[in-house]
Amino acid sequence: MSDLDRYRMLILDAPFCLRRPFEASGQKIDNCAGAAVGTILDLQERYQPEQTFCCWEASGSIGRAWGWDQEDDRSLLGRREIDAGYKAQRNPWPEDLVRLVDELMPVLGQIGVTNVCSEDEADDAIAALVKSGSPDVPALIWSADHDLLQLIRPGVSLVRDYAGSDKTPITSENIVERTGMTAAQWSSYLALRGDPGDGVVGVPRIGDQRARAILAAVPDGITPDSSREACLRAAAERDASIVKWVSWVFDHWEQFLTAWSLTQLRPDSPLRVTPPQPDREAAAAWFSVRGHAFIARRLASSGPDAWDDEEEEW
Repeated sequence: MSDLDRYRMLILDAPFCLRRPFEASGQKIDNCAGAAVGTILDLQERYQPEQTFCCWEASGSIGRAWGWDQEDDRSLLGRREIDAGYKAQRNPWPEDLVRLVDELMPVLGQIGVTNVCSEDEADDAIAALVKSGSPDVPALIWSADHDLLQLIRPGVSLVRDYAGSDKTPITSENIVERTGMTAAQWSSYLALRGDPGDGVVGVPRIGDQRARAILAAVPDGITPDSSREACLRAAAERDASIVKWVSWVFDHWEQFLTAWSLTQLRPDSPLRVTPPQPDREAAAAWFSVRGHAFIARRLASSGPDAWDDEEEEW
């Protein structure tokens, strides 16, 4: 599938969609809603999905807004039971931004977006949607998070949107060319190397290059079900210099298992869903009142029905 073909499901990392303009603006709240919805409209117009999902997490006040009665950051509780340092360096959502989320969710529904909230993290909501989907329903995920590379399979693609990135979809056909590994190997890679951005410590002395070398020698990856003997045998057949590092991983097996538990997505996470209630006129009015005239005009002059009536070249 080319990136110009229609994806029937567009799945968005909603916290990233909102926090990116918030942080880029020096934590100014004024333009966040317009920037976030502008991004959603751009993606809808480019990929023409039949359904758009914004995936949220039960973080503090956001979780309470969805009916989860929890003062702490509920979305992190499960993984912090494994490691109290998980995402400890992350700042909580500012209250101004939480209030904006409360206002924005109904507006997203008015532009045809289904809001989905995970009891765990937004990535887990995305994983749950992918698991529930059919291979016959092509889905496109939009995020900057490399954790989501685990989800790529036939019919599921990922656009990683960050400064300097190639913003064409990563697919099951091009993931090795684009990232150097398969989706299954990404699961092993994150457990071997860890994920410093989330405060996850991997196997000692295993960084990016060594993790990639291990997976080149053990192409089926290393998982909690892997046999030490089978992995050593696979490494010996391909690169004898890597055998000692495969053995090293198994010597530090508990650390590997901890990192694995923290970095694997949770597709069975409980979800709460708010279906869309399309009313683009009301959404346009909401943005107009707040001074986002450009977004208001876009909403007033476009919609999913226009995609079938117009031929547009990219």
